[in-house]
Amino acid sequence: SLIGKLPQVHAIWCAGSATGVSIMSIWTEMISMGIQFAYNVVRSTPLTTYAEVPILFGQMILLAVVAAWVDGYLTVRIWIILLLVVVLTLCMAIGLIPTTVTLGFYALNALLGFLIVGPQVLMNWRTRSTGQLSL
Repeated sequence: SLIGKLPQVHAIWCAGSATGVSIMSIWTEMISMGIQFAYNVVRSTPLTTYAEVPILFGQMILLAVVAAWVDGYLTVRIWIILLLVVVLTLCMAIGLIPTTVTLGFYALNALLGFLIVGPQVLMNWRTRSTGQLSL
């Protein structure tokens, strides 16, 4: 998981385009990683069981930034939304957001799995291509 999303970041950067990559999937997976991170911190899960989650969370943030940069929509709005995702994740992790809310979000994470994969699969099927999707 240390490498995780870096090949995709590299592919998008080198191509100068995020064509073929579902932006919705990137953002949904980023939020999912944030929820998983906060959940594990709140539950005092040993770091050895979820250490890849904060690494992937950071990589998803990088992926979102690179995709927005190469496609020309990296604006202040994107930075604010990214900051909001990080701040809300940290607020859940340190308990400023009630634990029951964090646990509820974690329970909904299975649904997020469909939202992560669905748009990308549909996009690939429609275009008959994976575009800049790194396999």
